[in-house]
Amino acid sequence: MSIRRQESAADPVVEIELLLSDESVPVIAAAAAEECRFDLEEFIPRADDEHGEYYSVEGGDPEVVTEMVDEHPGREAQALTRRDDTGLVEVIVTDDSPAMVLAQHGALPRRVAVEDGEMTLAAEVPASHDASEAISAVSEAYEDARLLAQRQQSYFTPLFSHREFEEAVETALTDRQREALEVAHEGGYYAWPREVTCQELAEELGVATPTYTEHLRTAEQKLIQLLFEDGAVSEADG
Repeated sequence: MSIRRQESAADPVVEIELLLSDESVPVIAAAAAEECRFDLEEFIPRADDEHGEYYSVEGGDPEVVTEMVDEHPGREAQALTRRDDTGLVEVIVTDDSPAMVLAQHGALPRRVAVEDGEMTLAAEVPASHDASEAISAVSEAYEDARLLAQRQQSYFTPLFSHREFEEAVETALTDRQREALEVAHEGGYYAWPREVTCQELAEELGVATPTYTEHLRTAEQKLIQLLFEDGAVSEADG
């Protein structure tokens, strides 16, 4: 059995910054056409190989740019908020995007800005991954991509903000799994010594003990994956 080591503050972290202008990327095309700016606010993994990208928009009508992005295959976009020529846009991506390519190779997207037909991406690559592989993957997917900067830093930005972690948990857990965790926590199952047994918790929910135990263990496993395996939860985990 192998044990995956968590990145610590002492581990070297590589920060990379890339630039691309490929208008096959929907947000680049929309920003160029509407002469506006997109800034990635959140990047959230979802189920079924999807992920959500949440952009603030400045200098363009959020409804208009949303329609433009939504026309591209593999994109489902909607304007979440709108005020004059600013707003927040949600883009659900079902195929690749520059940020997703980075994430698939261990890089953690930290900043994505799109303006004047160009996208600037900044990402952190933890010590457990190879920065050159992430750079090569983006260059292969987008031929015009070029590296602007690559530097080492001694700190590592947390993978999730509190809101991002809540979103990831909401996506990863089924209703039954979340319920199993909640009653375990509230009932004192994680206290030491334990204040309640799985059998008692199962009786409280009106299910068989093996069924409850399966829901609880699966939920625990998913939380551990979110914390220690780059935020990825496998569908095979139920």
